Amino acid sequence: MTRIVVLGGGFAALEAMRVLERRLGGRTDIELLLISDRNYLLFTPLLPRSPHRWSSHANREPIRDIRGGRRFRFQARSVCDVD
Repeated sequence: MTRIVVLGGGFAALEAMRVLERRLGGRTDIELLLISDRNYLLFTPLLPRSPHRWSSHANREPIRDIRGGRRFRFQARSVCDVD
């Protein structure tokens, strides 16, 4: 089985997973894995908005919630080395 690993949990990583899922279709011989040291996506466009109305937790969305029923797997881990 082939495994495609995407490192990071930001907008680019989630978009890469979306595109890979769409292009690979129903292929079961390829596993998609997203690894990030954070279990959430920080929605940075809201950060500069009035700080007294938004807490830092209001700008976070758990990656597992975003994932929903999508095909890729998620692991909250730190990557120390790439070979």
